[in-house]
Amino acid sequence: GWHYSALANVAESPKERAELYKNAADEFKAGKNDDFYHWAMGSHYSALANVAESPKERAELYKKAADEFKAGKNDDFYHWAMGTHYGASTKIAESPKEEAELHKKAADEFKAGKNDDWYHQAMGMHYRALAVITESPKEEAELHKKAADEFKAGKNDDWYHQAMGMHYSALANVAESPKEEAELHKKAADEFKAGKSDESYHWAMGSHYSALALANVAESPKEMAELLKKAADEFKAGKLDVWYHMAMGVHYRALAV
Repeated sequence: GWHYSALANVAESPKERAELYKNAADEFKAGKNDDFYHWAMGSHYSALANVAESPKERAELYKKAADEFKAGKNDDFYHWAMGTHYGASTKIAESPKEEAELHKKAADEFKAGKNDDWYHQAMGMHYRALAVITESPKEEAELHKKAADEFKAGKNDDWYHQAMGMHYSALANVAESPKEEAELHKKAADEFKAGKSDESYHWAMGSHYSALALANVAESPKEMAELLKKAADEFKAGKLDVWYHMAMGVHYRALAV
């Protein structure tokens, strides 16, 4: 059983890993070692979950893994598998509210299993899902900031920067002036760039130039037209066709003046 378990640790594919853990489980069962049998079966289902063809199947396999770990009295692995079960279940949630609740359940399991990084990541996803359903732009900004703090605590730099970008974008929506809005969109763009989110970066830069064009900082219609052209170029780079055409339309209108 231990021989197959050791081979599973260096297997080149999840499928091979799953087969080796099943071999290990069969050996532990033959040797009447129930706890190790359940541990190996849990590892078998976890490996299968990594190659599942659908989120639903993945969630079901992690639940099977959790049941095996629980039967084998392996609490930390049980909580980890339950956390990943809830995490996979978010992909088939029927509403953003249900998704947020499932991320919270996942976070609770990871915390119980002493998986700090995974806990913070799940909490970040929880706050991000809540930000989608809130009707208050101010609350949305606060929730994205909470998400960013969790991602940072979980050592997920890219998600941290992306969440900070969403935070600044939400603040831009309630800015008191076009100038402030432009500055916030620029901060958002810098964060999206740091988080390797190219499309969001181009969207934020386009919004930055659009806000500048409306902030009365342009000294002439020609300068305003140039800012709107820059906005259009950013939207095009970000594959935001509707925004691109809108910016180009206003660009030509400014030139007509």
